[in-house]
Amino acid sequence: MQTITIAFTPEGPTDERFLSSIITRTIEDILTEHGRGEFTVLPPMSFSRVKGSLNGAEKLLEVARRVKGYHFLIIHADADDSNSNNAMNERIKPGADLIRSDSSSCQDLVPLVPVHMSESWMFADPDMLRELLNTQLDLTSDLGLPRPSHAERPANPKELLANAIRISQSNTGRRKRTQLRISDLYAQFSEIDLNKLNIIPSYQIFRNELIKTLRSLNFI
Repeated sequence: MQTITIAFTPEGPTDERFLSSIITRTIEDILTEHGRGEFTVLPPMSFSRVKGSLNGAEKLLEVARRVKGYHFLIIHADADDSNSNNAMNERIKPGADLIRSDSSSCQDLVPLVPVHMSESWMFADPDMLRELLNTQLDLTSDLGLPRPSHAERPANPKELLANAIRISQSNTGRRKRTQLRISDLYAQFSEIDLNKLNIIPSYQIFRNELIKTLRSLNFI
C-alpha cells in the first residue's frame, strides 16, 4: 500500500473547505482508473501564503520550501477572468519558475485555476443547489443561475449565489425558512458529483494536470 501526500495552498479558507475534498476524491478517482497498485490518499495539508512584503512568486516559493517532502503541491488561484491564461502567466508561472530553480523546495506542482471563482463549480450540480436552497423555483429563469454547460460564464458567481439565496428564501414560508448563507454551501459542495463537475473546462484542466503529475511520479 502506497501513501500519497499532498500539499495545498488555497487563496482563502472558504476555498480550502470547498476544494480539499474535491482534490482528494479526484486523485482517488484517477488512481482507481489508472493506478498501479493500492494507494492511500491522505487529505491535502493546507499551507497559507505568508503575508507581508514578498511578491506573489516569492510567497509561492516560501510555501514550496515548507512542503519539501510532499509528493506534490497544488497551487490554487481563481482566474478572476473569462479564462485561466492571465492567472497562469501572471500568478502561477513566475512562482513555478522560482520554485523549479530551488532544489530545497517541492518540485512537483499542480495548478488549480477555476475560471472567475471557484464558486462557479457549484453550478455544475443544479440538483444539489435546488436541495440546499430548499426551493422549487427554476434555477435559471427564476433565480438567474447559469445552466451547468455555462457555469463559468458569469463574472461574479458569488454574487449570483447570494441573490439566489435571497430570492429562494423570500419565496419560502416563514416557518420553513432557514438562514442559509453562501458560507454554508462550501462544505456541502465539497462532495459534488465528480461526473457532473467534469463538465466544467477548468476542472477538466485540473484533472489532466493531476494525471500528468501522477504519471511523472509513476503512480499511474
